Amino acid sequence: MNKQLAFVKSGLGLFLCFLLVGSGYTLPAHANEAVTINQQSRKITGTVKDTRGETLLGVNVIVQGTTNGTVTDLDGNFSLEVEPNATLVFPTLVI
Repeated sequence: MNKQLAFVKSGLGLFLCFLLVGSGYTLPAHANEAVTINQQSRKITGTVKDTRGETLLGVNVIVQGTTNGTVTDLDGNFSLEVEPNATLVFPTLVI
């Protein structure tokens, strides 16, 4: 009986040792890349006005070459997350 008890105690100790060693958690490599990408983007805000200085509502504001964009609000304001060196495009509507 003492041999079985000693075996169980040593097995339990060994199990706990492996459990403690194996419990160290590290972030996957791709998680650090996502953080880097998010830090490179920045928020651009502005107001779209016509040639008379009146604000324009409902104007499309798009990052050139992407589908990333927004529309101006009732006061002509917009806010958009963009990558460095992005070019904003304001497509015109011809009536």
